[in-house]
Amino acid sequence: MVTLLAAAGLACLGAAGLIGSHVDASGVLREPFALIAGGSLLIVASAVVAAGYLLWQGVTACFARKRRLYR
Repeated sequence: MVTLLAAAGLACLGAAGLIGSHVDASGVLREPFALIAGGSLLIVASAVVAAGYLLWQGVTACFARKRRLYR
């Protein structure tokens, strides 16, 4: 799950880099803002999911250790 989110985020940022940005004839900046924002959001989401998973593993390991000590 984390790998998929991070890979999708990096793909979005890579696509935004390949597309690039330019100023058209009327002076309007054209850039793939949705890809930049979406890619950043996906990378942050993968970090949050990874941190939550590691926290959950630490808490369950802590309680499993305490349970063995009291038996």
